Amino acid sequence: MTDEEMLQALRARIRKLEFMRYLDGNIHSVSREKRQAVLLFHPGEDLCQTAGVIQGGFVTAMLDAAMAHAVLVASQLTLGPPTLELKVSFFRSSLPGAHKAVGHVLRMGKSVGFLEAELFNNKDELIAKSSATAMLVPQAPTPS
Repeated sequence: MTDEEMLQALRARIRKLEFMRYLDGNIHSVSREKRQAVLLFHPGEDLCQTAGVIQGGFVTAMLDAAMAHAVLVASQLTLGPPTLELKVSFFRSSLPGAHKAVGHVLRMGKSVGFLEAELFNNKDELIAKSSATAMLVPQAPTPS
């Protein structure tokens, strides 16, 4: 499967996910060679906490989605990555608007993967970074 074919398959899957619609997210690009997925999000003011910044749980969800999609890319859509442990470091406030999340697979064993993601704002400033340990679970083929 080429990167373009994988990108189209993932876009079809993402259209069905309510949380991605809620975050106004989609997958932008993939690279099997880099074991990477780039997702774009446009969270709105309705996802802000009282101080007017995007609530940290939504920032975490954007990072987690990028890491999960990186596993799907690296495994050619054969493995799903339930998170076992997740750490997020927040570097600046996240405001409503365009965000880019870049997920990477650092290492994949037989049953455990080590993942990383960065989240950037529309000025390409680093907002947050995450690292995770995930269980690697075989996925049932998705009907076309």
